[in-house]
Amino acid sequence: MRQQPLTGFVLHQKPYRETRSLTYFFSREFGLVNGIGKNNLPLFVPISLFATGKSELKSFSQSQIMHPVPSLYGQAQFAGLYLNELSVKLLSPEVACEALWQAYQRSLLNLANLTHCQTLSTSDGLKLILRQFEQKLFEELGLAIDFNHDIQGEPILPHLHYRYQLQAGFIPVVMAENTGKGQPLDVFVGRALQDWQAYLDNSLENSLLEDKNSLSLKTAVSLLNPMGRLYRQIVDNLVNYQLLQSRELWQDLKKYQ
Repeated sequence: MRQQPLTGFVLHQKPYRETRSLTYFFSREFGLVNGIGKNNLPLFVPISLFATGKSELKSFSQSQIMHPVPSLYGQAQFAGLYLNELSVKLLSPEVACEALWQAYQRSLLNLANLTHCQTLSTSDGLKLILRQFEQKLFEELGLAIDFNHDIQGEPILPHLHYRYQLQAGFIPVVMAENTGKGQPLDVFVGRALQDWQAYLDNSLENSLLEDKNSLSLKTAVSLLNPMGRLYRQIVDNLVNYQLLQSRELWQDLKKYQ
């Protein structure tokens, strides 16, 4: 690259000498680009800059905020940090992924506007935003979850139960009757998988504030706990079960609220 214009968002910065920083930049043009640039650039704000260099570590210059956007506060801010940390850890440098970039931009807008949403609690809204982005991230990594078919390619049936096998798919399982122990936490009813896929199909390209299908939204909210367990299982596997700092900070915040 030589004076390549980039537009995007700072995901993370580390100090580099006195006035510079190692910057992880999520660009619309080339995906994740790493470089040395101005320090103290804000997060969650669209920024334009120029990148120069042949190695994976570029030199960033002429960085500037493109336009102001609503700030993220409280839990929304930590949710944004979680999106940033996942992107830094899982995206390969300089691989264009505009669909994911757009999903990230949409997620920030949803987080910033969540307080104006009349149909969702803040907690439920945050979880839906994170699941939507994770779904797009899985697709970008070639690990999209198929909620319509099992591991053998057979259609998911609403009355059957399924367990998810990492990086493979759903496996039908036989449930023992009348055990008194309830349904295992890692087992999903086929109807729930179908309903979640229907929600994803109708929501991934829209703002939460634009979702007019209240029935679909209510169904999705009712599935947040089991889907949260499923997505966390997948994320933990992808990051090799490393501690996610944003997740720990979020948990600490909730303790003191």
